Amino acid sequence: MKYLVFSIIFVLLPGFTKTQADDFEHSKFKKQFSREVRMVKKESPNCSPSGKSFSFCFRKLDTPAKPGCLKIKTSGSRTTPAKKTDPYVLSIEEFRANYKKHFPKNEFAPLRTQSDFSKMRFFEPDSRYCFECSFEKAEDDGVHDMATTDSKTAPFVKYGWVTFNFKAAKHRLAVYKRLDFDFLFIPFRDLTNGESTYGGGRFLEFDRKTLVNGSVKIDFNKSYNPWCHYDPDLPCPVPPEGNKLKIPIPVGEKLYDMSRPHS
Repeated sequence: MKYLVFSIIFVLLPGFTKTQADDFEHSKFKKQFSREVRMVKKESPNCSPSGKSFSFCFRKLDTPAKPGCLKIKTSGSRTTPAKKTDPYVLSIEEFRANYKKHFPKNEFAPLRTQSDFSKMRFFEPDSRYCFECSFEKAEDDGVHDMATTDSKTAPFVKYGWVTFNFKAAKHRLAVYKRLDFDFLFIPFRDLTNGESTYGGGRFLEFDRKTLVNGSVKIDFNKSYNPWCHYDPDLPCPVPPEGNKLKIPIPVGEKLYDMSRPHS
């Protein structure tokens, strides 16, 4: 019988127990596995001559070997995924590092210490939530009052709208400009609010210079919590009703860890 199974990297751990060896000995894949290892160890430049780490591929036995897949490395007696090297993932990790670095530079910042920042939580980066959006400039770019969490209002310029397609639907969000900043601002809500993310919504910002020929890239992996999530005494803009997405956005910043009070 021919088996077709995806390729992986197999690591022989130093602490390979007698029970594990017995289980392996009686595996119905033993013959196929032994043949695959011999073939791939010859062909794969990634194989370790020491035999402690090598590639194998289950496949149809009449097809050529294709060595090299997901790498796994060992740490003691446990296996851990290899360090992420995807350029997109690294860019989001760099963005988050800079976000934390610049956070305390504002004298009103509610988080100040390394202990505070250690309780920030984020979803895993997911490039599917980075969209190339069409942009429509608002004809009336006058000042609008946006409600804030302290039952007051704050002035914003309604700059336009971004539109993107996702999960077989079109989604539209209003874009605003702060009077005292040149960056554009999108306050939004989605179906994760109140569960894995802050109930009052999250924010996105981007530079006006990134608007090119009626389009702009919007990356929800860079969405962040309003400061009132960390300190309820700080007023924050409330996302307008029209900026409530009817889908979950499971990327960006999560709920802050409130299990221990921040300093």
